[in-house]
Amino acid sequence: MRLFISITIILFTFACSGTKEMPGSISTTGIDFTNYTKLGFFITTEIYPGNYQSIGILSSTVWPEVTKVPDKYSSNDGRIVTDADGKKWFIKSINYKDALDELYTKATKMGANAMMKFDIKSVSYQNGSLTVDGIQATGFAIKMTE
Repeated sequence: MRLFISITIILFTFACSGTKEMPGSISTTGIDFTNYTKLGFFITTEIYPGNYQSIGILSSTVWPEVTKVPDKYSSNDGRIVTDADGKKWFIKSINYKDALDELYTKATKMGANAMMKFDIKSVSYQNGSLTVDGIQATGFAIKMTE
């Protein structure tokens, strides 16, 4: 009987917290390659149609710093989350540019002047009861010969 009452209360709670109004919005995102282009480095999500030498497949993943914090802590450089045990954790902000910069640095050190089949995506892993989100950039480093 207690189980039935508990389930009923849980279902009632979820039913009462239904859908809410939400204002319309437009979100535009993008990645600016201008700084890399100025350095003579070409980046594309497609296959480069000209002649090139294969350099290598690269992947760069950026994970945020996760640190335990006191109860009365605040920061503008990340977010504070509470785990299943009630402990508070600070997850530092990360940026796609960190992954892209690392990919560019590795590629140029290998002799590449371009990256084709470029992709960038969110990745995550479980750190105890916390889900930590990272950013992964991948691509095929090449040296354009024409």
